Amino acid sequence: MLIISAVLLALGPGPAGAQPAGQHITAVAVMTPDGIAQYEKFEVALALDRSFTSSEPDNNPYEPDDVSVEGHFTSPGGQERPVRYGFYYADFAIDDQYLQANDARYWRALATPQPWRIRFAPDEPGTWRYTLTVRYRDGTTETLPARTFTCVPSANRGFLKVAPNRRNFIFDNGAPYFAIGSNVDYWGVSTIKAPPGIPPPAPGSPNLSYCGPGPQAEIPLLTLSESQPLGFSTFSYAAYDQVFRELQANGGNFARVWLQRFNWDMETYDPASGMNTLGYYTTHQNRLYDFDRLLTSARQHGIYLHLSLLNGFWLWSVGDKPNWPGFPYKVGLGLSQPVEFFTDPQARHFFKNRIRYVIARWGYSPSIVSYELINEGDFTDAGQTFLQTYGPSGPDFEPLRAWTIEMARYLKTLDPRHLQTLAYGPENAEEFINGYPRLFDYSVSHDYTSSFHAQVQRSFRAQVMTQLHHKPYQLQEYDYTPYISAPYEVKFHVTPWATAFNGSFGIALQLSAFANLHHPCWPAYSYYQPLARFLAATQFSSAADNKPIGNAAGTATALYGRYRAALAADPLLLMKIPATANPAYSSACDRSCPPPYYASVGLATNGYKGNQRQYLVDGITTSEDGLIEVFALKNPTQITGWVHNKTHYWFNFPHDHNGFCDTCYANPGLKTAPQTITPLRGQQLTITHLKRRGTYTVQWFYPYPGTDVDGNGNPDDGGFLPNLAVTLTATRGRLTVPIPPLVALGTDGPTSAPDYGFVITEKPNK
Repeated sequence: MLIISAVLLALGPGPAGAQPAGQHITAVAVMTPDGIAQYEKFEVALALDRSFTSSEPDNNPYEPDDVSVEGHFTSPGGQERPVRYGFYYADFAIDDQYLQANDARYWRALATPQPWRIRFAPDEPGTWRYTLTVRYRDGTTETLPARTFTCVPSANRGFLKVAPNRRNFIFDNGAPYFAIGSNVDYWGVSTIKAPPGIPPPAPGSPNLSYCGPGPQAEIPLLTLSESQPLGFSTFSYAAYDQVFRELQANGGNFARVWLQRFNWDMETYDPASGMNTLGYYTTHQNRLYDFDRLLTSARQHGIYLHLSLLNGFWLWSVGDKPNWPGFPYKVGLGLSQPVEFFTDPQARHFFKNRIRYVIARWGYSPSIVSYELINEGDFTDAGQTFLQTYGPSGPDFEPLRAWTIEMARYLKTLDPRHLQTLAYGPENAEEFINGYPRLFDYSVSHDYTSSFHAQVQRSFRAQVMTQLHHKPYQLQEYDYTPYISAPYEVKFHVTPWATAFNGSFGIALQLSAFANLHHPCWPAYSYYQPLARFLAATQFSSAADNKPIGNAAGTATALYGRYRAALAADPLLLMKIPATANPAYSSACDRSCPPPYYASVGLATNGYKGNQRQYLVDGITTSEDGLIEVFALKNPTQITGWVHNKTHYWFNFPHDHNGFCDTCYANPGLKTAPQTITPLRGQQLTITHLKRRGTYTVQWFYPYPGTDVDGNGNPDDGGFLPNLAVTLTATRGRLTVPIPPLVALGTDGPTSAPDYGFVITEKPNK
């Protein structure tokens, strides 16, 4: 248990010169020592003269109208910071012996003499001044005399913000940041390693299994059962902490986490007992304490979090997952239709209280990158009606639009330091974000496709979004549809490398870590390590003005102009599937079916060749454009990118699927396929628009883990291949580069592969 020393300041009568007694604030404890490091947590605890112990009117500590505790901070330079609101808090000790039994005694409640807390991260060294205020519903107010604390410089890089290039993020100190990570959302059925120092369950226990076979066979695993509606587990923190450790060990630095009913959601409904914590979170203080611990884990492991405040699946009222009947807002407020969540005044009031509590408790932390109000809130009724009801002319568009604006403005007022985005469905994201340039700091989309042209479509989407909104962009969720099971290297390898070089601020985020990536015996996160090493070795800077280039014929201006013209002619273009003029989208069959079934209007139908020229911006051509994909970023001194044999994809590997779109397959119900990677040898890529004449070094990078790249007998996590490095001269602004053989893994030797990273650097003139 971590013991934090507190400096308790009694506020009763004192000697001359002492601060006056507080009538309503009866005690103050400074929980952090003086000399707090820049951007670290400064915390003050308070006790009040009134007890707030229930959800009854005038007595609810989570209702700002009943009681509002405030901290007003002034920087050493005299600038006032936004108000830091206090929050109600309960302290716990962690008793590890109850972990593996999933026993609620794992969180042992402690006495909390000062249950009100204010947290703040000073961003400027020097002497800070602050005042503490309490306001009651009856109009009673008290402000204590000003206090001070000292902040000292630190190596903390600060908060993340949008870079001047409008495509990426940088820290307050100007350091670049490129996001590598995944969704870490829900686990379903999974396992975690038994944390060190904690005895595992007895052999034979249903909660225990082992890694194996092989040398790892003796590693004990704790089995997590299927999440129940209120199944907040002792495993929650342990599981997420393990994922953060895996991410850090493999070069990761980003995770999207959700407040869910089985982890840290403060508002849940239990149909068995009838307990509903809507607007009153005391019984879930252990969840909130666990998220405090999670923030500490994220900071320790260099993981920056995007936080989703609500899972929109609560609004599903039809289909095989009708979550709506158990939604705390529906039950507590008597709502009848999901759209009423957006329109009911009480629902909006409670959701604002939810936002305020989150910001008050965790908004101090630079380890949080950004927030989203709700995940896929436009998919009300399981997505079965959103195209009709949430389009710009749909009957429910305006309520959702009005709710989005109101909540986004409120959140931004409380916390202008953190970024905010809108995680709505792919067809609607552009319509929503386009009108709110000041509310959302970056754009995202969600894409579930098995299309043979997936990476090209995603690249086009990234370029359209960054140019349309002049904001950073990320593919926030991706997976195969229909959730095809395929080897790791064609599922978790291809998309991260392709999206790293299409103009996004980070790689695409796989859904979900626990279902897809987290494996305690062999983590799939190891596929991230080569990419992280490559970016570090090339001194890639996301703060540079990196322009996306690829093997395409049209210019970015022409491509963007055609798209905008089509959108102007048909405002509902984004709502149409298949989209008759939008190459970012494809038909349902193209999303799930392999060649030769070209059903998308935006794709050429004459075989592989030429089917991607309309998507990527110009700058690179290849000798086999139909089967070679090149994604790259160009700045004045360097081109960093990735080249891929397009036949290295799930359809040419043993795979499984759930039967969706069986009629699209050459062999309906296909379970396996031969590894028929088309070998591409003797190929070239040509880069245009360079200096008329210049000398360049070209280096190739093996992008797979677990292979001995440097020949010292130990497996490496990717590495440059010295024997492939060349120096070439551009002629008339064109540089022609030989491509290493793009073949199945190991076909031409241990470091031969179907794809490679590359970096092309201009040599300075002597």
